[in-house]
Amino acid sequence: LVPFLTFLSFPLGEQLDVTQINFNAAFLAETLCFIMKLLPFIRKERKIRKCIHYFGDHSFTPSSKEQKIIIDDCLRVCRRNSMVLILSVTLTAVCWIIRPLFMPDYALPLEVWLPFDIKADIKIYYFVYIYLAIGILCVAYAGSTPDPLIGGLACHGASQFMILQHTLQNLSHLAEKETSGAHINNINYINLSCSSFVNEYEECFSFPIFTQFVASAFLICFTSLQLGRSNNLTKAIYMSQWYEYDVKSRKALIILMESSQKPVIVTAGKILDVSLETFGIVLKRSYSLLALLRNYQ
Repeated sequence: LVPFLTFLSFPLGEQLDVTQINFNAAFLAETLCFIMKLLPFIRKERKIRKCIHYFGDHSFTPSSKEQKIIIDDCLRVCRRNSMVLILSVTLTAVCWIIRPLFMPDYALPLEVWLPFDIKADIKIYYFVYIYLAIGILCVAYAGSTPDPLIGGLACHGASQFMILQHTLQNLSHLAEKETSGAHINNINYINLSCSSFVNEYEECFSFPIFTQFVASAFLICFTSLQLGRSNNLTKAIYMSQWYEYDVKSRKALIILMESSQKPVIVTAGKILDVSLETFGIVLKRSYSLLALLRNYQ
């Protein structure tokens, strides 16, 4: 209901400023992203359960101290990343929610359309405020909780390949010559099982990962593109009635035109321009690389 009321604020809301529009648009974008993330949990529940319990089989049990260290490191990294993500999301959501408390008048965390006046009664205002706060927290956690699972499963898959690498490097110490053939067959079986896990993982989470990547890249490039509006200053000066100004004002406008000819471009790491052109190039090169890799399979 909260996203729907937020959406209605665009055609039915009154006196929306740019800040409110940006906040509402960000909330709706986050809602759309979390819906895309949750779709696989509805459509592919069995496969996701299979991925979660995939490495619970006894054949993946670590057989040495070094292999157990690899698993423990993976668990530690997953716990750390999950805690950092949850704390960051909580802090961001709380700051968003309490922001209106420091603003004048009856401000709300989101500018939503309502069929009644919240200023009529203080109880109505607090009820709507708490309801919106709960809605924001639900969207924030629903959109972020799949991320630790997606990253954690990838980390566990990588740890199994690291264990395979360690086993192959120390095969002569782990197995006798008489049993090395059986040991290699077991390694082969585990390798095929890990490859099967990767295929299951990709089928379950490929679309959510793609949605997250495209949405983040597009949002960053699109917002940074707005800074390029400074390039229109020269055109705006030329289209104005500059010929009616005095000589001193015209000289000042000439200086402004010269200084605005240099485009304002935001770079990522002083290497890439953050723009829609870069976004298109990244997608094009990514697809070319993917097509090349598929041809070599």
